[in-house]
Formats: sequence, structure tokens, C-alpha cells
Amino acid sequence: MRTINIHEVKTNLSKLVNENEPFVIAKSGKPLMQVIPYQKQIQTPQKNWFYATKCP
Repeated sequence: MRTINIHEVKTNLSKLVNENEPFVIAKSGKPLMQVIPYQKQIQTPQKNWFYATKCP
């Protein structure tokens, strides 16, 4: 994972976001924040076990 100085991030944020790769923002060489691409979560339908079971 790339570590990028905060000044460079301010200058090139659009380019960095378009690369769609995670990176770390650093200030004076010390990591401050990790930026990761957003991934939409796929929701799977859940069975309703109360109605799925048969009653005697």
C-alpha cells in the first residue's frame, strides 16, 4: 500500500481516487489515515425460518 504525503494528496486527490487503489495519507512521514475504495455490499435474502417450518 502506497504512503503519500498530505500535500501531494491535496494536489492530486482526483487522480488518486480514479486509480481505485488503497493508500495511506501521511504527514511528516507519520501515517494519519488509510483510504480504501468503497465496495457495495450485496445483501442476500434471508429465509424467514418461522414461516418456513411446518406446524403439525
